[in-house]
Amino acid sequence: MEDVLYYLLKVSAATTVFYFAYYLLLRRNKDFVFNRFYLLGSFLLSFIIPLATFKTSSYLSQANVYFREGIGAEALEPVGDPSLAETPIGWPEILLALYAAGLIYYLVKMLNGCFVAASIGNQTREEMINGMKIYVSDDNIRAFTFLERVVIGKNILDHPSIAIVLDHESVHLREKHSYDILIAELLLVLQWFNPFAKLLVQSIRNNLEFRADDVVVRNSDIQEYMLTMLSMASNRLKPPLFTELNSSNLKKRVLMMKSHNSNRFAGIAKLALIPVLGLLLLSLSEKQTVVVKDKPDHQGEIQKLVTHNVNNVSQDTLRSQDEILRYISYNIKYPLEARKLGHIGVVVLYATVGRDGIIEEVLEGHPGKQFVDIEDVTIVGYQNDEPIAISYGSQETLKAEGQRVIESFPPLEIPDLYGQTLKFKFKFLLR
Repeated sequence: MEDVLYYLLKVSAATTVFYFAYYLLLRRNKDFVFNRFYLLGSFLLSFIIPLATFKTSSYLSQANVYFREGIGAEALEPVGDPSLAETPIGWPEILLALYAAGLIYYLVKMLNGCFVAASIGNQTREEMINGMKIYVSDDNIRAFTFLERVVIGKNILDHPSIAIVLDHESVHLREKHSYDILIAELLLVLQWFNPFAKLLVQSIRNNLEFRADDVVVRNSDIQEYMLTMLSMASNRLKPPLFTELNSSNLKKRVLMMKSHNSNRFAGIAKLALIPVLGLLLLSLSEKQTVVVKDKPDHQGEIQKLVTHNVNNVSQDTLRSQDEILRYISYNIKYPLEARKLGHIGVVVLYATVGRDGIIEEVLEGHPGKQFVDIEDVTIVGYQNDEPIAISYGSQETLKAEGQRVIESFPPLEIPDLYGQTLKFKFKFLLR
């Protein structure tokens, strides 16, 4: 559950940064096509970037291995070594439940908007007006575009500016703007709690209106067009998913139409988006440590491996918990990077065993069900360069080493463990 909340937090952070980048760099830019792709593309990237994984290598150092009954294991433990608390905390569950409730609410609201739009569109008659296929409703509504249809109310059929209205809607229809709004609304449902996601969706809507306005005024009188906008300002239908002539802030649209299209700094503003993307990739993507064995040691550190009865350990199957422990002692090493940085700590991992005795999955978090507690393992590394600065810092390399060894297990021929979850506790210490 914590992983889901952490992912949503990253998505929210990316969305916020992308919105501010648009607000500061592109908001006044009249390249509406580029803005369209940026706004929707950045919204999608906000969900993708936290899923990206970059791999780094971690070299291993040999170490002494002790089990719970190992000689002097406790004496080697530094003062204040923290253990991983397994007491369940209710906040993640509560927050996830609140998120799910909001998700359902906003999803139902979005689907209702689609249903309203589809219902209005289905209760229309088809007519050809100014060479366009238009769907006319018997209700008094304003023009809007939904998916592949332009719908207008019978009340504006005789409007003197009907041609301008239809020109505006034809831009939405031709450039498939409804699909942008549908995708944006769906992504907003997934981020309903983030106010900057709402601002980003509103920017997407506004930009689509700016684009339609820009195309229409190229072939129309701008004063007449603005008067048409004002005449449509009252008594209009505004379901959530419609694009219509008056669907966004009129003041913003008028100011955008009157502003000059200056390209002096447009290119620089677009280039400035590259470091923004790079920063998000570095800060929000996942880092996976890949362990590499047997790197030559050029610093003269002590390399000593003590194992307990590791001779003749079966490499084909493991037939008892004792063999599991001997296999671990024979294969586990102390990551060289962690040792040099003075990183120590306790790593708890859980592994699910399939019905065939194969390790199916290695988990960091509590599995939420009963498990079989395997004997603790203490790994003691050595450093003889300069005095060690002990640190309970990042344990990613330590976790990666524990996971590597567990995933390398040959099949287990222990029927009592089939279908069970195993708990492994590794203590990484330095001398």
